[in-house]
Order: sequence, then C-alpha cells, then structure tokens
Amino acid sequence: MKKIIYIIVLLLLLVACSIQEERVGSAAMEHLASTYHLDDVEVISVEQENPRYALIVYVMDRLSNGKNYEVIVQSNEAIPIEVEGTVNVRKLEYKNSNYVASKHQTYQEEHKEYQKLLRQLEDLGVEEIFLSNRYFDETTRTIHFQIKLEHADISSDQLVDHLDKIADIMLENIDTNMSMKLAIQVKNLFADELRYELIEIELPPHDENDYEKLIQLLDEQLSSVQSANKIDEAFIGMLEQFNLTVIRSRLNDLEKKADNELIRHELKMGVLADYEWEDLLAGIQQLQENGFNNTFVQLTFQQGSTDFCQVKRIQTTEDIEHCFTDIVYENIQ
Repeated sequence: MKKIIYIIVLLLLLVACSIQEERVGSAAMEHLASTYHLDDVEVISVEQENPRYALIVYVMDRLSNGKNYEVIVQSNEAIPIEVEGTVNVRKLEYKNSNYVASKHQTYQEEHKEYQKLLRQLEDLGVEEIFLSNRYFDETTRTIHFQIKLEHADISSDQLVDHLDKIADIMLENIDTNMSMKLAIQVKNLFADELRYELIEIELPPHDENDYEKLIQLLDEQLSSVQSANKIDEAFIGMLEQFNLTVIRSRLNDLEKKADNELIRHELKMGVLADYEWEDLLAGIQQLQENGFNNTFVQLTFQQGSTDFCQVKRIQTTEDIEHCFTDIVYENIQ
C-alpha cells in the first residue's frame, strides 16, 4: 500500500514538474515573440537553476522571489538562433536574454551579408565588435555596440551607416536605437613622459532620426583623440619658439553619467619669461593649423594658471585676453 502511495505521489510530482516547465517555456517563448517580433520559437531545454550560494540564502531567496529556471529557446529564423535566459516562476519573467549577442555570434559565422558588413568595418579600422541588448522594454529597444578601433582616423558617417545596416539585420522590422562604447589607444603626456593607454568612450542611445547628431558627437570625440595622438617631441619643440612649453596633454572626462562618458583633449602649457602676446597668438595659430581647433588650452604664467579655453575661439590677441581673463593665482613659495 505504501509503495502504491509513493508511486502516486511521484507521478503527481512529475506531472507538476512537467506543467511547471511548460509554463516556464511558454513564458520564454512569449517574451521573445513580443520583444523581438519572432513568429517561430520553440523551447530547447528548461532546467531548475542550481544554487550558487549558501543554502540558507538560497532558501530565503526562493521564499521571497520564487524559483528560477535556466531556459534555452530557439528562434527558427533563416539561420536558427539559440537564446539563453532565466525565467522567474513567481512572475514568469524572462530575463538575461542574450538574443542579440547570440545572433551576432551565429551570423558572423554563417550569414554572408553580415560577414560582408563586418569585413567593411574592419577595412574602416574596427578591430573588434560585439553586440548586446540594452534598454529593451515595450517601448524602447537599443542595440549596444562595443567596438575597439585601430585608430581615430575613421569616417563617423560610414561607421554609423554600417552599424545601422547591422542593426537592421539584427532586428528586422523593429525600430531600434543605437548606443556604443569605443575603445581606442590614446597618447598622454605627463611628467615629461609620452605614453599610450586604452580609453573607453561611451555614447548615449540615438534613434535613426538623431543619427546626424550621433555622427557629429562621434566626430567631436574622435577629433579629441586625434589631437591627443598628434603630440610628440617634434611638436613640443616647435612650440618652444613661441615661448610655450607643454606641461601636460590628456583626454579629460567632460561629462560622466551612467550611460554617457564624453571626453575632450586638454593641453596645459607654460608661458616662458619675457613672453609677448603676439608670441602666444602665433603659438595658438600653430595649434589651429595642425588640427587642434577642438582642443582646450590652459596657460600657466608665473603668477598662476588661466582657465581652459577652446583653441578655435582664439583669433586675435584680444581673444586671448578675453578668453583668459581670470587667472587663478597661486601662492608661490
């Protein structure tokens, strides 16, 4: 009798588990269908998530938040894509979807048009590229591009155009925003030492109606990198004939937010004794002629330092005086 009861209980548990897994799989399929406009989706596997922390923490988490299931779902597109994620049973909420990343991985190996676009990006100067989801909900869909560049001398409009085509292949028939993080080597001068370091520039999401603004912003950021990388021993020596000595060259954070990290090139220069305003203007003009228009310059006199001023704003000696009206006086020991 006990054996029969045990078998019945076991069967009930198996049926319950089967129903639970079916609900979990349905939640995952519905999420992909509604979020990415996918018509043909099937469940590959549903497994209860194994605890990765202390048992008591796991139990308390289960009581508070419900069980989690690790799910693999396949989108049967022209090239089938397997997508991994986690479904929380209490809310039947599908999270941690890697649809974009999975599709990028598959398409760069199997999709000819996608491969062609990646080769064109490589020709532009893109060393590495990775795609992921960002800000995906019912109203906002953003593809985030993580890109490593060989150099800053790259066409911003061509880069955005290629990324837009990749986004169209990635999410067909879906209006999509674009954000990006650029990694690139930049030359800094500090304590008389020129050295390269890898920096990251993060650009906020833009939709297709704002791509012109995105291109302009990208141009400004890449121009700052190009200016920083032009500083070398020969250029530093050339400025000395105008009674200017380069103290520091760096890319400085202009604005830092959670999803917005912009930079500008800052050049700090010392003004040598017996200077003339005409010498300073001639030195600034040399900066303009050598592509430093967007650079911000700070001048350090014997009395103290000026604030920063953008090079392209300076055309006359009066502009220098107007731009550098406030000298921050320092106590000289």
